Amino acid sequence: MADHIQIGDITPRKRYVADGTQTLFTYPFPIFKAADLEVYLDNTLQESGYAVSGAGHDLGGEVNFDTPPAVGVGVTLRRRLTIARQSDFQESGAFRARVINDELDFLTAALQQVADDTRRSLQLSATDPDAVLTLPDRATRGGAFLAFDAEGNPVAGAGSIGGLPATTFMTTLLDDADAPSARATLSAQEDLSVAPPTSGNAGSVLAVNPAGNFHYDPTLTHGAHLTALSFGL
Repeated sequence: MADHIQIGDITPRKRYVADGTQTLFTYPFPIFKAADLEVYLDNTLQESGYAVSGAGHDLGGEVNFDTPPAVGVGVTLRRRLTIARQSDFQESGAFRARVINDELDFLTAALQQVADDTRRSLQLSATDPDAVLTLPDRATRGGAFLAFDAEGNPVAGAGSIGGLPATTFMTTLLDDADAPSARATLSAQEDLSVAPPTSGNAGSVLAVNPAGNFHYDPTLTHGAHLTALSFGL
């Protein structure tokens, strides 16, 4: 390893999707110290439950979780620096190569961090004319839609989030006060317009008639029951 970190041309971010058994995840970019690495599970920044190795190495290192992240969980590793001056050279003082190299390494890593943030933000295309992209003030944009005027500049759009169109069904769902009420509303939509079973249709099979309606059919056998299920239930 060189006497200082070599900062290569690499994005300081790596994302995985957990398989429920893997505990070791690599990050392919260098960090200066373990605290420079942020670890996310889905959208939650982790403060503990893992160990970071490889700080100070050119090719990065590994994050080892105490417990495997659950299946399907997104594991994001990113370098996040506190951008501040790391050294100060004194007039007529020593000018050591290691110190200046460390400073330049940090500046390069900080620029990569800014570049990564920029790539993940809304931007004008390279061929687009200049535009004033300043958002309307908070009082103007509050509760409104983000829109663009004829010049392509951002404005607070007409209408508000309170005026969103909704179907009759969605209206009945949105006015539910809590989750149990919403679940009851959704459960009510499972009604297939089938009369409750009685002793008179005991042993009958629920089938679909030529008109597409459900009905009890006492003539169907068990095999026909399976056929009916495959075609509509």
